[in-house]
Amino acid sequence: MVTIVQVSVRLGKTYLPVLAETDTGMFIPVDPVYTADLTVEGLSAALDKVMAAGHPQIPHPSQEEWRRIVRKNPLLLSARVKNWKEFSQGSVGYIVEWKEQTVELRVYRIDRQGWSIGPLKTLSFPADVSSRTIAEAILEDVRLRPELQAERSEPGQTEGQAQE
Repeated sequence: MVTIVQVSVRLGKTYLPVLAETDTGMFIPVDPVYTADLTVEGLSAALDKVMAAGHPQIPHPSQEEWRRIVRKNPLLLSARVKNWKEFSQGSVGYIVEWKEQTVELRVYRIDRQGWSIGPLKTLSFPADVSSRTIAEAILEDVRLRPELQAERSEPGQTEGQAQE
């Protein structure tokens, strides 16, 4: 059973990596990374896929492996960016965590090193919440963030010219 899901929103897309669990209990993004447009249906389907994938068990990485994970993070590769500084521009992160009686949705700002700053906001849901309700809550938060709305346009386009 999945206990935690990471959702990143950047440039009109969502990115949801499968999170492997190390033998020390740490979660690390691994392939595949599911992507979806900013729609309830798309995000809900991506949430369902990452939850079905579970948490593959892996050994805790060595220092050298950590350096590779930071440089070649599947999230960065999926977003086609070179580094966390580029990814952090116009992005926001969400953590969905299943607890004993509730599901928490926490909103974070992603800094230039890929670390989460926050939480900026926390929402709680009943333990049996649907992926659709989680997707709706994330998209409502995205709508309230003007910095994300401006980023939906492609470089060189005005807001009204953004590609659908």
